[in-house]
Amino acid sequence: MSIEKKSKFITVLYSGIAGTVSYLIGGLLATILILLTDQYLLAIPLSGLLGGLLLAVFIRKWNQIGRFTLAGIISVSVGFLGTFIICEGIFSLIGMFTDVFSGRLENVISISLMGVVFGIIFSLIIYGKKALLLFAVVCGIVEIPCIFLADKVYSIEPLNNLITKYGLVDINLLFIVLGFGIGAGVSIGLIKISGKDEIRSQSSDSSTNEEM
Repeated sequence: MSIEKKSKFITVLYSGIAGTVSYLIGGLLATILILLTDQYLLAIPLSGLLGGLLLAVFIRKWNQIGRFTLAGIISVSVGFLGTFIICEGIFSLIGMFTDVFSGRLENVISISLMGVVFGIIFSLIIYGKKALLLFAVVCGIVEIPCIFLADKVYSIEPLNNLITKYGLVDINLLFIVLGFGIGAGVSIGLIKISGKDEIRSQSSDSSTNEEM
């Protein structure tokens, strides 16, 4: 592997790890909040807030911490809650006519769409339209193995017994949020090595406001 290729690989790997760690911390704290208060509507935005903030810190985007935090809150909230509600409605309607999408397939499609919606919103807030497709595809794909990893955790009997008996962690929420972080991190790394990683300029925001 050439030095240039190795450098690009390390860039993507570091961003991926940064996203993983950031949203893992956010997801864990969110599940703890759920355990203590049963407040999903508060816990889900909190996971996005912490994930976005920590990601900005880890990739050293000091001047963009506010934007990354906002992107985390909105993209996780809409990606998780909004997509869940829409998919529940659509699949319930489809279920009246066919059971083709019932069970595992429905779950895979729904959670993958959560990743797609998360990626689109996160990209729009941070980079604008230029990285929208990249984030949507990467985040949507990454969510698929995360679903199966969550199932594997439940299949480990001692862990499943602990989770079932004490309600220690919402594994599905944790792995969905973790997938958001991995997808965002890898996408940031990929757009960085492409040389198109300029954050959406403040000037474009202000000019939009002036036009309004």
